[in-house]
Amino acid sequence: MKYILLFILLFALSSFAQRADDVPLYQLTLKVENISNDDGVISVALCDSKKNYDEGDLPYKGLRGEIKNGLCIILFSDIPAGNYAIKLFHDENNNHKLDMNFMGIPSEDYGFSNDASGTFGPASWEDAMFEVTENKVVTINLD
Repeated sequence: MKYILLFILLFALSSFAQRADDVPLYQLTLKVENISNDDGVISVALCDSKKNYDEGDLPYKGLRGEIKNGLCIILFSDIPAGNYAIKLFHDENNNHKLDMNFMGIPSEDYGFSNDASGTFGPASWEDAMFEVTENKVVTINLD
């Protein structure tokens, strides 16, 4: 009886592992163009839900990319199909935060996927959202 239960458990686990391996994964290439200078880095949050997009400190994946000649290219690998949104900023002084002036207005450039913009705040998830169903290139202009 023990061996039958063990066999059933191993079969169930192998079936689960096989299904997990069948999930297609894609590559997402982010191109940030028209960066005003090559100082600092581009700080990026790739968000896979409205919740982590709105909360800001819970991105699906966050990366920092080097800038060369006003261009930054960041590669995200192994991205499952789904809806995503990107928000980013040019961290010119490398202090890991979006600097603001005394009125609370960002003093460093920032951007969102779909080149979406917000009124008195960040662009909405709905405006910045895009779908990944294949390898994809997303371009954001900082001008």
